[in-house]
Amino acid sequence: MGRWSEQPITLGPSGIITPLVIHPGRIASITDPDRARASPELAVLSTILNAKTGEIEPAALQAMLAGLSTLEAEQAELYLHYVLDKLPDVAQKYLKELMIMNSDLLKRAKDLARPYVTDWIDQGRQEGLAEGEAKAILTVLDARGMEISPETRDRITRCNDLDLLTTWVRRAVTVNSTEELFT
Repeated sequence: MGRWSEQPITLGPSGIITPLVIHPGRIASITDPDRARASPELAVLSTILNAKTGEIEPAALQAMLAGLSTLEAEQAELYLHYVLDKLPDVAQKYLKELMIMNSDLLKRAKDLARPYVTDWIDQGRQEGLAEGEAKAILTVLDARGMEISPETRDRITRCNDLDLLTTWVRRAVTVNSTEELFT
């Protein structure tokens, strides 16, 4: 992973340059909040590089947030957007939960979490509504004694289009087969 670029470069008869290359092997995961506060940019870089290796620790995400709390809100927001973009889904979800549950970690930059919290609450509400509609469809079909194939159940539960799910709820009351639900 780019280690070839660490090799010394000879510049004529008397000069050698050894490039400083930054890669996950060079930057350890910063898990100490005090160290992250002392060098928030390094904590951000550490988080991103170690996330690429798949070895991101929850303590590193907590420390990075502590480091971000020392920055001006705009700068912290910029770094946070960048980190969220680079993290794998699981780490991204954990970081979002940290921000929601522990907004005190952000101290001065806690306003930074507000747009994310609002978006995540809205997203959670939409997912909850879709899940409720899907459950209603399945309940109505079951109450009517209809056979629900795994494919039909999967199609209903995976749908997040609230308008479509509402249409399916209404149809579930009158259809003669589950296939008619989707026509």
